[in-house]
Amino acid sequence: MSDTENGQKSAGFAAFFRNPDVRAPVVWSALGRMPLYLVSLGLVLYVADRTGSYATAGLVLAAYTVGGAAFGPFIAREVDRRGQRIVLPITGVLFPVLLVGLVYSLPDRIGVTLVWALLAGGAIPPVSGAIRALWGTWLTKESERQAAYAMEAVLAEVFVITGPLLLSLLIAYFSAGTAILVGAVIACLGAVGLSFTKAGRELAVTGDVKRDWAGPLRSRSLVLLFVVLAGCTFALGMFNLAVPAAAEDYGSANAAGVLYACSGIGSALGGVWYGRRKFTAPVEHQLTWGLLAFAVGLGIAALAWDNWSLGVALAVGGVSIAPLSAMEFMLVGRLAPKRTLAEAFTWVMTANAIGMAAGSQVAGLMAEPLGTSAIFGTAAVAALAVTVFGHLVRDRFVEPPAAEEDEAAAEAEESGTEAEEAAEAKDDRT
Repeated sequence: MSDTENGQKSAGFAAFFRNPDVRAPVVWSALGRMPLYLVSLGLVLYVADRTGSYATAGLVLAAYTVGGAAFGPFIAREVDRRGQRIVLPITGVLFPVLLVGLVYSLPDRIGVTLVWALLAGGAIPPVSGAIRALWGTWLTKESERQAAYAMEAVLAEVFVITGPLLLSLLIAYFSAGTAILVGAVIACLGAVGLSFTKAGRELAVTGDVKRDWAGPLRSRSLVLLFVVLAGCTFALGMFNLAVPAAAEDYGSANAAGVLYACSGIGSALGGVWYGRRKFTAPVEHQLTWGLLAFAVGLGIAALAWDNWSLGVALAVGGVSIAPLSAMEFMLVGRLAPKRTLAEAFTWVMTANAIGMAAGSQVAGLMAEPLGTSAIFGTAAVAALAVTVFGHLVRDRFVEPPAAEEDEAAAEAEESGTEAEEAAEAKDDRT
């Protein structure tokens, strides 16, 4: 391979960041999402401390999570209809206000606290959906979109690591309640800042969106992709429960955090590698290989015999996770109608939450009778089944040229009709 080809294959991130208009959205969107893990973990610690009950803490966290899953897609739909410039600042301000109500309603009014938690979860600023919709709409080159979505996948791993670290730092000097409020304010600043970037302003109004109760779910190909996503996160939910259980089996439950970090580092490195490459194969074909690598990576963990070997297995197996996420983001951006992208990316998170919850539940039932190696193995088999399904339906993920031509023809016809109406109106005036 020539040096020129090598240069082309490693130019993804460099070319993306050479565009000065993308830097501000990257920074503000990262700031807006960095504290979200801090807030959710802080809620558990704060509620448990104020009530003395982890059961109550789990109930509050469940209400917060349900609020996000239930209201998130509809708030994202408003981003598509009304623009980032309106929705992001409103939710950015509401989010900390509702969390203040939650924090100060404890410990005596648990019922009121649950309502605050439900509303606060629903008011989480839809920064992830907004920024991914922005990349899908605003970036015209596929290489740029690949770099952008690979960066999104890498940032997801970074948030998992930095959020808890920031929480620990704030608790060390202040309290869990203060940490929650600081995180909420940071999320507000990120959401408002993103809405005022040049890209956010240019996509500020999309009022020509047709109202449709199904929204992006009207696309059958997109629904099939969501099935693939849910299957992947089902396997990942099993994996996430198996890791701390395996750490305890190997004699050190405290190693669970380090093991998760190994997987996260491997995933981040894989995302950086993917973002710097230029592939000739279309993304729907890449998806098959990404799913297969994901299944193999989960299976490697079943071969571990202690925490050291498990850490290595998780780092190696995690390499496929961020590239697979980037491929899925690219396909969502392709399959969803362009004016419904924010909602479509929010449905991705809902599909992920459903799959993760189901996988964790199944793994919990398997843990005692079968052990953690069986959970890792079952997760790998589930991921392999998803690989087969994804391969069989991958042709549904191709962007149909006919649809583009029909859309262009419809726009031309609409323009022609408007021109005729204008000419008739001129004749009438004459």
